[in-house]
Parts: sequence; C-alpha cells; structure tokens
Amino acid sequence: MGFAYGPVTNYIALYAKELGIGGSGWFYALIAAGLILNRVMTGRLIDRGYLIHLVGTGMTLNVIAYFILAFSHSPITFFISAFLIGTSLGLIFPGYQTMCVNLARHDQRGTANSTYLSGWDIGIGTGILIGGSMANYFGMHRQVFFACAIALVIADVLYFTWTSRHYLKNKLEG
Repeated sequence: MGFAYGPVTNYIALYAKELGIGGSGWFYALIAAGLILNRVMTGRLIDRGYLIHLVGTGMTLNVIAYFILAFSHSPITFFISAFLIGTSLGLIFPGYQTMCVNLARHDQRGTANSTYLSGWDIGIGTGILIGGSMANYFGMHRQVFFACAIALVIADVLYFTWTSRHYLKNKLEG
C-alpha cells in the first residue's frame, strides 16, 4: 500500500503538469476530504466487527482509484481518483493498524504499531525511488501509476486469499 502511495506523495504535481491539469494542490485536498469523510463514517462499523469487510472494500476501492488515475485524461477523473484514494486509505490505514494490534499481545502492542508504521514508511520510500526511476525511464508518470495499480491488484488478491484469513485465525482481540 505504501509503495503505491509513495509516487502520489512525490510526483502528482508532475503528472498533473503532464496531463495539462492545473491546481494539483486540490488533489491533496480531495485525498484529505476522502480520509476525513471515511473516518467519520466508518469508526462505528469497525467497532461492530466489520473490520475485515471494510479493509477489503478499501483495498478494492484503492485499486479502482489507481486505475482511474493511471488512465486519467481530464481534471474530473484526476480529481475523482484523489477522492477515492483518500476514501480507500481512510479504510485501509487504520484497519491494517487495528489488525496488527489485534494480532499482538498487550506487551507487544508498541512493537506491532512501530513495525506497521515502519513498513508503511519503507513502502512509501521504495515507491518514491522506483517511481522516479520508472518515470525517468518511460519519460512520463502514467506508467508509474499503472504499475502502482498492478501492485495494488496483487496486494488485493493477497489480502483476500491470505491476510484476512490469517487475521481471523490468529487475532487475540477484536
């Protein structure tokens, strides 16, 4: 997840310029709006036991958002992808963090949180490095976001075939 988000954090302004779209700052504002809206609406659903379903929904929505971004030709699709990325991350980021904490004993919760956050940071850094190299090689950023969408498809399949099952089998709380 972090790998795909890395290029968004670093290269979206350049991609907007390649597409001839101004106001790329709105992209980040729409990500924030999607995050906030989602967090307000889903907190109680997570508390009621829908964690696995919400994270799965977020994973699939994130794949869709990155495909829209990769094939964007207009400001409308560009900005829709931003809102969808924010909405999906509002489900995924806290959902995965909750899953990590629920897999750890009480005395391991700090380690679970730091491991999760370190993994997120490593993913973002790797995505930035590889995304920059890809953009340099291909001469544009569309291929970078397409590669991110493909990586997210793989992550989505892994979530549904392994991660969610592992979590349900091994969770200590939740």
